[in-house]
Amino acid sequence: MTDGRVYKGVALSALRIDEVTWSDAAADHVRSRSQRQPGVPGLEPEWCTEAVLDPNRLVRLAGADKPDSASLKVVGWSPSAFGKGELLKVWVWSDDPHETCWRGASGVIANDSDMRMYRRRGET
Repeated sequence: MTDGRVYKGVALSALRIDEVTWSDAAADHVRSRSQRQPGVPGLEPEWCTEAVLDPNRLVRLAGADKPDSASLKVVGWSPSAFGKGELLKVWVWSDDPHETCWRGASGVIANDSDMRMYRRRGET
């Protein structure tokens, strides 16, 4: 589900995200979040990829980003996260939104607002 906006000229509903790659720096970034934000656990890039590939994911423009911005925010379920499954919020980007392989940038456990939107995704 998407919010009807566009990313670099492509409607969010038309984007295909079939794969996510993580640079070493981006992988280290998501794993080490607890070092930057005490009490916020680090994530494994594989968990973030699972969330992005969730068929029920929510795809939105990231924060204050403009339509031609660098990133998307994806909220999705990772069945492997923490050995029990968890809803995650993951930032991904692509130089070419027509490509199906995207680059991972960051990720966190989804907040309450993200959880509510994810649960309501099929109610409209």
